[in-house]
Amino acid sequence: MRVVDDIVRVLKDLGGQGCYDEIYRGMEKLRGPLSEGRRASIRARIEEHSSDTRTWNGLKPDLFRSVEGLGAGVWALR
Repeated sequence: MRVVDDIVRVLKDLGGQGCYDEIYRGMEKLRGPLSEGRRASIRARIEEHSSDTRTWNGLKPDLFRSVEGLGAGVWALR
């Protein structure tokens, strides 16, 4: 399963939204301990799949939205 699919699953389990720490804890349940590199990868996958960010290029599905503004670290499913 792709990382982005697991992020969607974790956010669903969190009721549709969560902060990075909650997302990381959920991902650890699915994938085991997360290094800082894996945490960075999770953040990158969220940003690549959110039209709220500069990283999104329009080619990937727009799955996530920033709840409290960029930099706050709170994300929700669209």
